[in-house]
Amino acid sequence: MPCNLALCALRVTLPCVPQWDALDEAEKAKYPFQRDLKRRMDSIIADCMKKIDRNKERLAAADTPLVTPADQVRPHPRFTFPVEN
Repeated sequence: MPCNLALCALRVTLPCVPQWDALDEAEKAKYPFQRDLKRRMDSIIADCMKKIDRNKERLAAADTPLVTPADQVRPHPRFTFPVEN
C-alpha cells in the first residue's frame, strides 16, 4: 500500500520565521533559542531512553522463573506427609 502522506495545505507559517531566516549567523548567535531547544529535547530523549531501558530490564527479569528446575530438590522423606484419599 503506497504512503499517501503529503504536506498539509493548512500549515501555518508564523510571521517571525522569515525574519529569523533572514538574520545572519552572528545575529542568530545573540538569541540561543534553537541551541536551548536542542539541549532540552536531547535531555528529554535521553530521559525517555533511560526509562525504556529500565523497563526492558524489568520485563526481562519478570520473564525469568523465580525457581528453576535446578533449584527444585526432592523432599526429604522425614518431612513428607502421607496423603489420604
